[in-house]
Amino acid sequence: MSYLSNFEDQPSKRKILQLPQNDCHVDHFLVGPGPNLLHPARWANAVLSLNMAHPPAVTLLGYLAASLTTLSFFPQAIKTIRTGDTTAISLRMYLLLSVGVACWGLYGYIIHDGPVMVANAITLVPALVVLQRKISQMLHNRHARRIQQG
Repeated sequence: MSYLSNFEDQPSKRKILQLPQNDCHVDHFLVGPGPNLLHPARWANAVLSLNMAHPPAVTLLGYLAASLTTLSFFPQAIKTIRTGDTTAISLRMYLLLSVGVACWGLYGYIIHDGPVMVANAITLVPALVVLQRKISQMLHNRHARRIQQG
């Protein structure tokens, strides 16, 4: 549990969840009251933990897959930033995508799966950029219609 030793909390309020012990699986995880779940140091420690859940080759495959799928979201975000046009983009789809990606990132954090955690944290950035632009354009168009109507 060395990755938890950097955080101050009251030991009496700690709850330790025992996970199945495989060859290289994380065997303890702090739940309940204590340090902020989204604290960057907790994410970094989970990603860089030497107590990996899979053999290195499998983990590298996960990072490769995560990199490719994560990179696939950037062209749409870049195009949206350059053109400012979000007319053809579905608001519901990007809302669901953003919430889903955030949930996957949290899931990766909880199970200490670096590729899942990192890929979804990075994917959330372009997804939120497109979502923010879509909402801004939608509100701007709504305001413009109200002005035209009187």
